[in-house]
Amino acid sequence: MKKLILLALLLPTVSAVHPTLESKAQILKATSVGFSIPALITVVAAYIAEKQAEDPKPILAIGGAVSVGVALLSGFISSFFTPDANFNSAKSILNNLDHQLIDACKNVHHNTDGFFRCIKKSYFDSAYPLRKAFNTLTSYHTQLQQAESFLHKAKHNREFARECYQLLDEIPAVKFYIQEANIALKEHPNWVSENKAYAEEQARLERERIAWAQVHAQQQTAWAQQNLAYEAHQANKRPPVHNIFVNNNR
Repeated sequence: MKKLILLALLLPTVSAVHPTLESKAQILKATSVGFSIPALITVVAAYIAEKQAEDPKPILAIGGAVSVGVALLSGFISSFFTPDANFNSAKSILNNLDHQLIDACKNVHHNTDGFFRCIKKSYFDSAYPLRKAFNTLTSYHTQLQQAESFLHKAKHNREFARECYQLLDEIPAVKFYIQEANIALKEHPNWVSENKAYAEEQARLERERIAWAQVHAQQQTAWAQQNLAYEAHQANKRPPVHNIFVNNNR
C-alpha cells in the first residue's frame, strides 16, 4: 500500500493519459499467472516515464498531486480489464506463437517427416530438439488456454464479438494439433534416449544450483560473523566515557 501511495504522489499531471494496448497486454498476461503489485508499479512507472519523455510537463508538488495521482492510478488499473484490453491480450498471445511450428503440428499425421524437419530446423542449436519442442508446445497449450480466457471476457462486447467467437472456434483445434504433435514426439525413436539425457542434465543443473545456494548461504553466514566480530572489536577499542560533572554535594 505504501508503494501505491508513493507512486500516486509521484504521478505526473495528466490531461488525458491512457495506457497503451501493449502495456495493458503485459499486465493482463502477468495477472493470468499471479498478480504482483511490484510488477504493476514497475510497468505503470515505466509507462509514465515514457509519456513524460514524449510530452514533458512539470510534476505537481506532492501536496497537490495526491488527488490527481490517486484518480489517475485508479483509472489506469481499471482500464486493464476493459474488453479491448482482454481482446488485445489474447491477440498478443496468439501472434507471439511460432506459426510455422503450429502449421507443422497440423500436418503431423499427413507429413510426419515434414514435422520433424521443422523441429530439427527450429532447434538445430539444441542438444535436445525433441524435448525442447515438447516443452515449447506444452507452453503453447497453456498460453492458448490463457487466450481463451481473455476472449471469453471480451466476447460480450459488440465490437469484438465476431472475431472473439471465430478465434474461440479455432483455438480448440490448435490445442488438439499440439497434443497430437506431442504424442508424435514421444513416439520418435530418439525420444527415450534424448529425454533420459535431458533429465540427467536437468538433475545435474539442479544439484549445481543447490550447491551454489549452500555456498552462498555459508558465505553470508561467515560475513555476518566477521561483521559481528569487527563490531565487537571496535567497541572494545573505544575509550571509556568519563563523567565530567563533579558532585559538589559530597
